[in-house]
Amino acid sequence: MSDPMSLDAARSAREQPDPEYVRRDDFGRPMFCFILEYEMDGGTWAAELWAYSMVDAKARVDAMKESLVLRGQLFGRSPA
Repeated sequence: MSDPMSLDAARSAREQPDPEYVRRDDFGRPMFCFILEYEMDGGTWAAELWAYSMVDAKARVDAMKESLVLRGQLFGRSPA
C-alpha cells in the first residue's frame, strides 16, 4: 500500500502558477502574470500585466488609470 497523500502539499503545489506565468526581474525577484479586463463597444477584452503581487498589480492599474498613454504599435522585437 502506498503512503497517504498530503492534501496540504497537493493544494500548495497547485496554488503555484505554471512556470510560463512566472518571470524573474533583473534582481531575481519573481514576477507573476495578472489579467486585466475591460469593456468596449459591447465586448469584453483582456490584457496581461506583470507584477510582483496582487497589491503591486492593483497599484500598477491605478497608475495606468492616471497616466496611461498610447505610444504606438509594435511591429517586432529586436534580439537583445
